[in-house]
Amino acid sequence: MSWHHGDYIDLLSAIGGAASAAFAAYATWQARISTSLSKQAIFESVRQANSIQLRDELIRLSERCNSAIGEDSLVIRSYAALIEMATALTIARVAIIESTLSQQDKESITALFIRNLRPGIRFEIAQFDALMNVPGAFKNDQLRQQYRDAQDFLVVENSKHLPDPVIK
Repeated sequence: MSWHHGDYIDLLSAIGGAASAAFAAYATWQARISTSLSKQAIFESVRQANSIQLRDELIRLSERCNSAIGEDSLVIRSYAALIEMATALTIARVAIIESTLSQQDKESITALFIRNLRPGIRFEIAQFDALMNVPGAFKNDQLRQQYRDAQDFLVVENSKHLPDPVIK
């Protein structure tokens, strides 16, 4: 069998078609990888934005907590200071729990929040000295519960057990 001019043209067309199909498959594969990388980049960008937004909010909340500290480096013995401190701690705890961050990111951002608190805050949560000495504060059920939640949130070691008031 001999090859004619048309046979060579058909062969070149077949080779060209096969090469085009191979290039199209390669381009599709590259597009799929590019799309996957873009999705990952967008996800990471959103995660970082959420983390930054939460971090900024936690810094403001730590400042609210720290505003309850007096000149003696202890929590000011006033009902308003205790409410402000406990509320800021509760908002911070709930914001971290309800965030969409990974558990590792939540632990990291919680540690950052705790580092921004003045030592008097953790001392008060552990020993509840001001809570016991401000008239009416210890009888506030919600405030006592916020203290208990804060003991867990701040991972306060050697903290006292916060009892319920004795009803007379």
